[in-house]
Amino acid sequence: MQKGNLIVTTKKVPVVRLAVFAASFPFFFFLGIYCLSNPEAFRAISLASYKLWSYFFGALLITFPVAAVLTVWNGQKSYVSVYEFCIEGRTFLRGAAFELPFSDIICVRVSKDRILIQTKCKTYKVLAMENRDQAASEIRKRMAASL
Repeated sequence: MQKGNLIVTTKKVPVVRLAVFAASFPFFFFLGIYCLSNPEAFRAISLASYKLWSYFFGALLITFPVAAVLTVWNGQKSYVSVYEFCIEGRTFLRGAAFELPFSDIICVRVSKDRILIQTKCKTYKVLAMENRDQAASEIRKRMAASL
């Protein structure tokens, strides 16, 4: 399929977010290790189950930064690029690549940080932090022109 010239794209590497998570990762990790190795610190919360609270908070403090970094890392691969004759992109969770002509698109919705592109048989969820509204309005404009 001939794409034409690039009009707008949502591709952007979230450097600031990755830097914040990378900088806070050691703090949360060592705080989680401290919680796991010192259950007596949670004795004031519950005399009967302070060890359970220690394991819960320790595991939470260790897994939270790992999940946050993985989410941001996976999210940077998601994008939508609007060309003259079609759009292409990659979905957020599964990372499935797609290329659609404007005539196949039924509806485009914008939420807080996502663009939802609905076709006859599938809905594509794209994480877009940059140029989200511009991309959606450009898709809508070109959808109307293709009718």
